[in-house]
Amino acid sequence: MFINARSTHQNEAWEFIEFMTAQEQQRRLAIGTSRLPTRKELYQYQQLLNQVPILGLSGGALNNARPRPINPCYLDMSAEMAEQFNLSLRGAVTPDQAAQTLLTELSNIVANVLAKQARSIGIMR
Repeated sequence: MFINARSTHQNEAWEFIEFMTAQEQQRRLAIGTSRLPTRKELYQYQQLLNQVPILGLSGGALNNARPRPINPCYLDMSAEMAEQFNLSLRGAVTPDQAAQTLLTELSNIVANVLAKQARSIGIMR
């Protein structure tokens, strides 16, 4: 959640954020909608873990999460992977075909970025 710097209702927005992120609201959302709490301490409450079993797995995953690597190829690679995964899941291609296509396409993406970088520093034309 965030508050737009140009908002004419910043105080009200802040009150809403405080309300929605309060421990009690986070607990209710977890129980009622299986939303993952934003408060770490809620992943420690056994009663809540019993009521929403996915929190046990999610808490471990969140503790081990890392940010995406900064990479000039990331967006293009991510789009290509999503396309091939979806084609494979729909049965339009086999997993082996998707993997082979990905190998080729990801190699091309990296090669294009490297060539672009080389041109920008005057190594290639």
